[in-house]
Amino acid sequence: MLRIAKPVQEMMMKMTPVQPGIRCSEHTVQTEPGVQIRTEVYEPQEKEGELPCILYLHGGGFGYKAAPYHRQLACIYAERLACRVVMPDYRLLPEHPFPAALRDATAVYRWINENAGELGIDTEAVAVAGDSAGGALAACLCNLYEQEHLQRPCLQMLFYPVTDADMNTPSMKRYPDTPLWNSVNDAKMWEMYLQGTSGNDRRIASPMQNVLPSVIPQTYIEVAEIDCLHDEGVAYAEKLRTAGAQVLLTETKGTIHGYDNAMDSSITKDCVEKRIQVLYKSFRNTEIRS
Repeated sequence: MLRIAKPVQEMMMKMTPVQPGIRCSEHTVQTEPGVQIRTEVYEPQEKEGELPCILYLHGGGFGYKAAPYHRQLACIYAERLACRVVMPDYRLLPEHPFPAALRDATAVYRWINENAGELGIDTEAVAVAGDSAGGALAACLCNLYEQEHLQRPCLQMLFYPVTDADMNTPSMKRYPDTPLWNSVNDAKMWEMYLQGTSGNDRRIASPMQNVLPSVIPQTYIEVAEIDCLHDEGVAYAEKLRTAGAQVLLTETKGTIHGYDNAMDSSITKDCVEKRIQVLYKSFRNTEIRS
């Protein structure tokens, strides 16, 4: 199924236009010896010089490519925030289990900082964002930045994120058959993603089990109400707060996992507006509390 979906998704992305006023360029980033991945950069055509940046890690259960709505969102953020949005085409399941995707995400974040002058990026204003499985990658990257000797992100934004490989929350038990994503899908994803891993690798892959950095980036988390991932998203927000992080949690109501797919819904529009406000504050080094 995953192998069949990838060429279809690639075709859908090619058919999704970049909105007027936004330029999309493709770059090749070496993430490991012998490994290169395609990375897209979205930026406003009329803006020059150093701009803030969002590293966006798309969701898809670690196995699906970015969807058209990811491109639409990248364009919206680039336009509204006058920033650059970097979206890597990281390695996917089933061919590439953990840690391939996380290594790609980390390498692209390093590439952003090391090539900031050429890319026109303000390294003091780089946020890391991700939805669903991309949220797990974003969270893990933000927890590893010290170990990897990288600049601290100014913000992490996690939308209905995957955070816990243990899958023991009440919402995980409550929603085995919800549309788009459910606990049955989640179990299959983790089994495939963690195949052949040791106990330590499992801790690195699962944000709830991560060792946190000494300084945790400011954090914004959104969770969906009718979602097997709801409770672990809330629990992760509490984990970060307990460790001293500044965390803003939004619990959307009447929503299922992946509500960003419904770009025209009032809930998604409200969430996008809130994200833009949070990013605007963070890029200017101000507190994100509402």
